[in-house]
Amino acid sequence: MINLQVLDQKWITIPITIINRFFSYNRNAILGVADHNWQQIWIPTNQKIYRWAYILLTALFTGLIVNQFSLLLDTKLGLTHQPWREYVICYGQIGWQFALLTLLRPSKRIDYLGNMSTISFIGGLLLLPLFLINFYLDLSWQVFAGGFGIVVMFMFWMHLKRCAKLSLPLLVSISWIAYRTLVLLLILMNLM
Repeated sequence: MINLQVLDQKWITIPITIINRFFSYNRNAILGVADHNWQQIWIPTNQKIYRWAYILLTALFTGLIVNQFSLLLDTKLGLTHQPWREYVICYGQIGWQFALLTLLRPSKRIDYLGNMSTISFIGGLLLLPLFLINFYLDLSWQVFAGGFGIVVMFMFWMHLKRCAKLSLPLLVSISWIAYRTLVLLLILMNLM
């Protein structure tokens, strides 16, 4: 017989409650549900602390994955790896887009940043098959760069879709890609 009273202890219920709230309050950012779909699916109202935790944690995990990807690519190209670079890029994107949304639609900032974080995290996860394949086959830097390009195109497509669901202008997606292009140019200039 299972003793269910053990589940009623605070050391178990408090972390479970926090985890439940974390995912419940970020469900619309994870799934990409727009504000106008409230009648179709019940989603709890936005709790800023859980949303900001989600945004910052996904940036951390995305930075970790992309940092490892960058390490492999830098090694293949014979370049010196900068372990902080990908984290600066991830958190810089949050600041860049936060500033833009503050000017355009302040009420949509937190919903947008949650959706953008999900897109970035998915992009990071899509890079993982390249790690796995590279483990068995020593892939060239061209394959890595091409795989990265395909992932970025897919992320841009997802970004366009989610911005449309949030009724945000095309300028938000243009800004998103402009930031990434600017960062790429700065990296390339630093290599020369």
